[in-house]
This record gives sequence, C-alpha cells and structure tokens, in this order.
Amino acid sequence: MGEAVPEPTTTLRRRGWVGWPGLVTALVALALAACGPWLAGLLDPPPVPVEERAAEVAGRIKDRVVAKLRGQKLAPAAPRAEPFRWSRALPGIAVALGVAGLSLGVLGLVRREDARLAGSAVAVGAAAVVVQWAVLIAGAVLFLLLVALVMSAFQGAG
Repeated sequence: MGEAVPEPTTTLRRRGWVGWPGLVTALVALALAACGPWLAGLLDPPPVPVEERAAEVAGRIKDRVVAKLRGQKLAPAAPRAEPFRWSRALPGIAVALGVAGLSLGVLGLVRREDARLAGSAVAVGAAAVVVQWAVLIAGAVLFLLLVALVMSAFQGAG
C-alpha cells in the first residue's frame, strides 16, 4: 500500500537559444537608435551645393520661358533620381530591430529560458524603441516651441 511518491523534480532551464539572439538584436537596435543621427551624417551622400541647385532651377525656368515665347509645348522634365539617404532608413531599422529583440525576449520568457537573459532582451529592445521615438518626439516639441516663439514675436510687433 505504499505508493511510490515521485521525487520532486527540478525544472531545467532551457539554454538561451532565443534569449541570446534577442539580446544581441536589442543591443544593436539600441546602439543604432542612440547613434543614428551621427551615423546617418557619416553615411549620407553630401548635399548638392546651393549654387548648383540654383543654376539648375534657373536653367529650367529659362527653358520654360523660351518655349512659352516660341509657342512650343515643353515636355515635362524627367525627375532626378534621389540618392539613397541613410538618415531616412536608420530610424525604421532601429525600431524594427528593437521590436525584434523585444519579441525574441518575450519568446524566451514563454519558452522558460533564463528569466534574466530574456528579461534583459525585452528591456533593451523596449529601450531602443523608446529612445528612437524620444528623439522624434523631442524634434516635434522643439518645432512647436519654435512656432510658438515666432508667433509670439509677431503678436508683440503688432
């Protein structure tokens, strides 16, 4: 009548097959979010000089005026291909990598991997997203402050 009482088993933690890639991805995302503006400045092609752009616009205006005076119909100019700008791509890449790191961290928690590792991936991934959005929100707030400053200057002058 002595039933065998099972020995208490210890739950074995799985290795960090999802937690480590999540943490690495989240760290890369945080680095991109923090250093994105400086990296974009280094990687973007140099801007077209103002003189060159002004000469191009003046040439197009001259061609239109000459065509109008001659009674000709000017064909629309082909749009110039814009070069790839890293400054437009890096914020999206940082947010995507942050969300990927956060998701892998959550998946690691669901798989019962080491909670510290998976939690770190979640925290760093969320921080990368927040840092990226904080930069955008700070830019919007600065823009609104500048608009308010200009509007108050015009109201005081009137």
